[in-house]
Amino acid sequence: MEDGLKHSLPRFVFVYGTLKKGFWNHTILAKTKLVGVFETAQNKFGLLDSGFPVLIDKKTNGAVIRGEVYEVTEPSVLLRLDRLESEGSMYFRRPITLKDFKEPCEAYYGNLDRFSRCASFAPVEIDKAGVPLVEYKNG
Repeated sequence: MEDGLKHSLPRFVFVYGTLKKGFWNHTILAKTKLVGVFETAQNKFGLLDSGFPVLIDKKTNGAVIRGEVYEVTEPSVLLRLDRLESEGSMYFRRPITLKDFKEPCEAYYGNLDRFSRCASFAPVEIDKAGVPLVEYKNG
């Protein structure tokens, strides 16, 4: 965790699940600037259903993930995010490439060793362009 805080702020963080506006963990980001809603640039991801979404890089045969990007400027917010996600154990904060977003951005990827018992992926929809898309939604 501490290593991640050595990097300069602001940091752009892509969230795709319970950290999004309207979900129970959003309180951590409530005072953080929402940059907008974006999608991953490649359709190689999946969201494991573990009672909460877990981002997995499937390398191929995946989907585009839709989520929100926040501009994190406070070290305490990044620390709270890392603690929530058990960064380095349950999740790893790593770079992610988003469509129409040019700044370096990070997301929390699930540690497959920790989530290997999750057998099901969240439902995939097909967007208007025929691209597989996953978006974690309330209810």
